Amino acid sequence: MLTLGHRALADPAMLAIAIAAIVLMLVGALDDTRGVSARLRLGLQVACSGAVIIFGVQLHLVPGRVGTALNVALSILWIVGITNAYNFIDGMDGLAASLGAIIASLLALVAHGNEQPDLVASCAALTGALLGFLPHNLRVGRPAAIFLGDSGSASVGFLLACLAIKEDWSAGHPLVGLAAPVLIFSVLIYDMIQTTLSRIASRRVRSFKDWIDYVGRDHIHHRFTAVLGGQRYALALILTLTLGLGLSALGLRHGTAGQAIIFLLHGALILMVVAVLETAAGRGRSGDDRPGEHL
Repeated sequence: MLTLGHRALADPAMLAIAIAAIVLMLVGALDDTRGVSARLRLGLQVACSGAVIIFGVQLHLVPGRVGTALNVALSILWIVGITNAYNFIDGMDGLAASLGAIIASLLALVAHGNEQPDLVASCAALTGALLGFLPHNLRVGRPAAIFLGDSGSASVGFLLACLAIKEDWSAGHPLVGLAAPVLIFSVLIYDMIQTTLSRIASRRVRSFKDWIDYVGRDHIHHRFTAVLGGQRYALALILTLTLGLGLSALGLRHGTAGQAIIFLLHGALILMVVAVLETAAGRGRSGDDRPGEHL
């Protein structure tokens, strides 16, 4: 992110995002090698989110003074939520890197349509970095040679979350501006919501501490692997689903609030089909979860 050129470095918000991502990367590297508590990592994510918000990286959904505080809270929830959702999805060779590349590419396309060249350059650089990493993480007939680890997944997830809300996707139409990133990140959002609700319903998670400490093989890639009988099939389906829902965001460039609602409902219906498939897979699986740090 620090090698994007003079225009990107001239943007204080972009520089703040880069520095915060580097901090998360370094702490993630420490976690990968020696271990860092989930609570500490979560607290650091909140702090880094607050830091970039100070530089204007936030959602603008609710007007007025009350809306200012609410926008900050929603922005922290978005950044921390997407950062961890991306971390959680990193459970299969090639999945996190290829999914991140697709999301970054979609963000670049939307930014290009809104004439935001600095954001296009940043998203393109991130896409290139992930694609360069992918051949070593997704190899034909052999297991991955390298992994993102918490260092990579935390920093990349944070970058994607921040880039998605750095600019307004639709001036004057908050719902349209919100719909675009929601559609692009819908698979990640769905996976976090689905796993959280299923764990609460099954009483595997009874508190916030349980949630941040829980590790389970009940994510979308685990269930799709069970349904389709192979990880590569699950990978292809998840990427296709992400691309299909994300491309809908491109149609909202000059959209109205009514069109945004229709696009969001369309995405929700598709994910309902996914939920049916995951439920069918879950009935055929025995509990093989294990306790441990999740974040």
